[in-house]
Amino acid sequence: MNIAASLLLWLFLPAVNLGVLIHAAQGEQITHAALWLHATIASAEILLAGYLIPAAQRRPYRLTLALLLTAAVLLPAVGLPSLSFAAWLGVRQRHTAAPPPFRILPAPVFTTRNRRTISYGMGGVRMRLADPHTQPEARLSALLTLKSIPTRHASELLRDLLDDPEEDLRLLAYGMLESEEKRLDKQINAALERHRVGSFSAARVLAFLYWELIYHDLAQGDVRDFALGEVKRYLDEAQGAQPHEADLWVLRGKFALGNGDLAQAREAFETAGALGYPQVKLLPYLAELAYARRDFAAMRSLFSSLKLLHANDTLQPVMRYWSRQ
Repeated sequence: MNIAASLLLWLFLPAVNLGVLIHAAQGEQITHAALWLHATIASAEILLAGYLIPAAQRRPYRLTLALLLTAAVLLPAVGLPSLSFAAWLGVRQRHTAAPPPFRILPAPVFTTRNRRTISYGMGGVRMRLADPHTQPEARLSALLTLKSIPTRHASELLRDLLDDPEEDLRLLAYGMLESEEKRLDKQINAALERHRVGSFSAARVLAFLYWELIYHDLAQGDVRDFALGEVKRYLDEAQGAQPHEADLWVLRGKFALGNGDLAQAREAFETAGALGYPQVKLLPYLAELAYARRDFAAMRSLFSSLKLLHANDTLQPVMRYWSRQ
């Protein structure tokens, strides 16, 4: 059926139509019979072309019909055969390219922190708070983001704002510092009450709470010296009752490292590791100890022994630096 229609459209009807046009052109005027015959042939060509053109290429139907009618009227004998042949040839010669094979993508880098705690970079917050020419609203917004930043990093910025000329910033910074201090004081007082009645674990809790007060830089001057003394006092008591507690040995190492006693810090960290403290958590303290001793070869060895995926996002840049050859 398609072959017969193709022969009619591409050979027979164009030849008849061309003969009619040549005969009419030789006369002095075009007769009505020649016009009717041309119209009949054009109609037949339109029907055959619509039949031969693939269904996907017939849409939109009205525009396709208008195109066929225009070709039949303005380009008799060659318009419709050319259009239909081009459409048919385009379908026959089309080659569908095979989709490329799937690529194996590297695993995405995930952060081990809560996303909200790293929504604002410390550099941007520090820049806004330190610039007195920044709009007060922008500085206030930056100050509020410190609530989602670890207290150890936020306390220094908050103390710098206590002398800020903007009163709202001063009051808010003071309130945030006081709130954190009250939180720790409340926990310390509760632990002291338990310690007075002979609680077995109160000394351990007090040692960590006083160290948190120092670590978060919430204790200054004489208060800091007092807190250091309390850390040593309750740490000695807790270790006397629990000499094989790895967490207490880590605290002992941090306390000694903070006081510059590198030998005691090394002994404490090694003891904590021997008692089963995770090497991943212990590595930053060992690296800090090696750096304080200026033992850079030991630092490189420490970081090279730890896989990058085992470290959090803060430690990874340090590991990449010290692990490179």
